[in-house]
Amino acid sequence: MIARLRRLLASLLIASIAGLGLPLPAHAGIVSTGAALASAERDRIAVVLERADVRAQLEAYGVRAANVNARVAALTDCPPAATASSARCC
Repeated sequence: MIARLRRLLASLLIASIAGLGLPLPAHAGIVSTGAALASAERDRIAVVLERADVRAQLEAYGVRAANVNARVAALTDCPPAATASSARCC
């Protein structure tokens, strides 16, 4: 019984060590500076829009929070830069 267990463990150990030498697939891409900045600016806009006073003002205008979040997520790379730069003063 112990000999079978040792043989099984040895087989598993050999298989796992042999598998360590296999290369794992890596999927990496180059992220442009503009795309990284747009993502950061989108996050900055989202933080401003999550504030209670901003949310209250948007609701006073009749804008639902779900619509705002969807529109911010749908922005392309150029509008977040302009919107975030105007939101820095807040």
